[in-house]
Amino acid sequence: MFESLKRVFRSEKEMLGGKKISMEEYLIPKNLQGFFEVEGIREKKQEYNLKLLEKKDQMPEAAKGREGIVLNGYMNRVEYLTFPNFGLPYIQAYRPRWKDPATGEEFTNEYD
Repeated sequence: MFESLKRVFRSEKEMLGGKKISMEEYLIPKNLQGFFEVEGIREKKQEYNLKLLEKKDQMPEAAKGREGIVLNGYMNRVEYLTFPNFGLPYIQAYRPRWKDPATGEEFTNEYD
C-alpha cells in the first residue's frame, strides 16, 4: 500500500522521541486514527494526496442493532489541508452513508 511513499520515507517505521510508530499513525491526524484506514496515496506533480476511507466496522451508533441496514454509497469527501510535510498537503477522507431501506432513514458518522 505504501509503495509510492518509499521515495519519501526512509522506512515503514519512524522514530519520534524514541517511540516507534506505524506509518498510519505518522500520516493520519490523531482525531481520525482508529476510525479511518489508508486507501491509497496519489502522486500529483510534486505532492502526494492521502486518501482515507472510514473503516467498515464504524457503523453509526444510531444504526447499530437495526435489521437490514445497508451501505448506501459515500458522502462527499472531506479534504483537510495539512502542513506540507513530506509533500503530503491534502488528506481526503471518505465516509460511508448507511441506509435503513424500510424507513428510508440515512446514517453517517461525524468527526471533529
